[in-house]
Amino acid sequence: MTAPTKNKRDLFKEPGLYDSIRLPEASPERPYVAINMVMTADGAISPPDHSYRHISGPEDQRTYRRMRIHFDAIMRGTKTLDIDLDRNLMNAHIVNARAQIGLPNPPFVVILTNTGNVDPNSLIFQHDIYPTRPLLFVPEKVVTSSKLQDVACVIQMDGPQLISADVLQWLRENKGVERVLSEGGATLNYSLISENTVDEYFLTISPTIIGQSNPRTPVEGEFPFANDKTRNISLISSISSGDEVFLRYKFEFQ
Repeated sequence: MTAPTKNKRDLFKEPGLYDSIRLPEASPERPYVAINMVMTADGAISPPDHSYRHISGPEDQRTYRRMRIHFDAIMRGTKTLDIDLDRNLMNAHIVNARAQIGLPNPPFVVILTNTGNVDPNSLIFQHDIYPTRPLLFVPEKVVTSSKLQDVACVIQMDGPQLISADVLQWLRENKGVERVLSEGGATLNYSLISENTVDEYFLTISPTIIGQSNPRTPVEGEFPFANDKTRNISLISSISSGDEVFLRYKFEFQ
């Protein structure tokens, strides 16, 4: 994930590296899904604490923000809710870029949680200029607070735990969503991948080495995938900009 910079307007104004890409069409079964993450050269998606500078450079920050122009929904897990959306979903440059590719409306903000343990004061709920409340998905037996219901549109799904395929189907049938971008965290990415609901994986390599013994990585589950269940991905493109490298992969489904 990325952090705010001093000149946000400049960040939005110039094209990102993926502005002109053409994404695949959604399948008949579900929306097209991509993951977008950044990590250090030694595999960490975040530094040990806030005293470290952020791992993302200017090109990644611009590309990361402007990548959202291609998507109907931005998906996040509960551990990323205090990473600010920077109000950029309604920034004039972003709105104009979306309109130019036939997407006049801003993307939905989608949050998945199996516990309902979500702070209604999180940054993601504090954007008064955003036209719609985030869509918060919870399992059917989870009870959410009235304060949370005031800031989010709570959707209860059948079953004891969320199934990402069901959430994606709901988004398509009820909101017309055809493309979804996951911005993490790592456990949300794991859930999407484990259910074979991810089509592409965008990863930026930052020219930074932190040296953590157990860093957070882009994809984390309670258990690693079994040896015969690991996912294979094929490289679509590799772009260097300064010292950053931007990798784009597609998933190989068996």
